[in-house]
Amino acid sequence: MATRGVRDELCQLFEALDLRSDRTNPPLSEANEIPIALHAKYTRAEILLAYGDGTVGTPSSNREGVRWLPEIETDLLFVTLRKSDRSFSPSTMYRDYAIARDLFHWESQNATHDDTPTGRRYIEQHSGATNVILFVRENEKRDNGSGAPFTCLGPVHYVAHKGNRPMQITWKLDDPLPEALLEVSQVIAAA
Repeated sequence: MATRGVRDELCQLFEALDLRSDRTNPPLSEANEIPIALHAKYTRAEILLAYGDGTVGTPSSNREGVRWLPEIETDLLFVTLRKSDRSFSPSTMYRDYAIARDLFHWESQNATHDDTPTGRRYIEQHSGATNVILFVRENEKRDNGSGAPFTCLGPVHYVAHKGNRPMQITWKLDDPLPEALLEVSQVIAAA
């Protein structure tokens, strides 16, 4: 009985706080087909599940920084800004950072170059054939050791690239990067 009372009180509190909030996160998909909101935070498992990759009982085993979902023609990019030698090998210490509030520098996986199917998909993304959604977090872990969530930065569009293996791609964001994340990203990039 006490649990029900606590739950009811929490529900009332959340409703009151929601009414007072001046910040809302718009849905990423106008049709609400994907239950992800712009600038909201999600774990990798929640993101993959929202995009139909895996189920609650059998989650996706993906742990890489890129997940291509061919059935919906969407690339999900998972970026950790502060990479540690403990968690990332020298070959995966990609330099990913915000250039400006609407531009993001991202490095592809090492095997990708502009003549691979993946590289061509990125370069030709501007034709509207595929979607690319960017998710960014500052650190891999929270202070308590659990995995840090990613902030959904939403759809991005190919601008240019240089180099190969990895490709250094500049993406344009549909919606500007939150100021706090821009500052963190630029401090990390300058280090």
